[in-house]
Amino acid sequence: MHSSSETGSRFLAVLLLVAGCAHRPRLVPAPEAQRLAGDPEAAVASAAGVQVTVRSRAWKGNPPDLESIVTPLHVTVENGSPVAIRIRYRDFTLTGPDGLQSGAIPPLQIQRPGTQAVALVPTFPGDRFLLLRPYGPWYPAYPLWDGPFDWDPVFYEQFYATWQPPLPTPDMLNQALPEGVLQPGGRVSGFLYFHRLRQSEGRVIFAHEVIEAQTRERLATLRIPLMLQ
Repeated sequence: MHSSSETGSRFLAVLLLVAGCAHRPRLVPAPEAQRLAGDPEAAVASAAGVQVTVRSRAWKGNPPDLESIVTPLHVTVENGSPVAIRIRYRDFTLTGPDGLQSGAIPPLQIQRPGTQAVALVPTFPGDRFLLLRPYGPWYPAYPLWDGPFDWDPVFYEQFYATWQPPLPTPDMLNQALPEGVLQPGGRVSGFLYFHRLRQSEGRVIFAHEVIEAQTRERLATLRIPLMLQ
């Protein structure tokens, strides 16, 4: 006959085993998504000469468990159109299975005058990409865009405030996709960070509003279906 302490210890061991084997949801391209040849984790969408590629499970850096805190997506935008397009966080959204929509979270606190800027060591590849001017102190080697750019201080205050220290880490900043303008024939890649999806499974929609930089005209809405499983 087992004592109550032995029974409790065994029950705790079973709970720990179950917790260790618990299912961790994976964000992957949906079956109907257009796949990128040779990369099963990548899905693409294109319209108006612009193509966006999204890669899930691409994060490598500190913290290693970032996907359990936020939703990092590696995004590549290629501009094959004849006009410049803007790359702006609020133009990228992720809609979860519960219908809640999140814009990309700004990784830098650039909205406050006098904010101390430390030059980053960016890893994002960019060709014919012009940074929004407030990003200049963080990326001193990159050319800047001096044309029009809709700026909403409330958006940055609200979304940046959702970060909890020690996030964002230096790796997250260095690998982030900054805001700016992508010229015709240009290409830029980097990570966008979204709020963690609350549900463990279901359909997720990544969307990119393609906006012409000069006229602010919407050229297309690119949508990529993803799945939490």
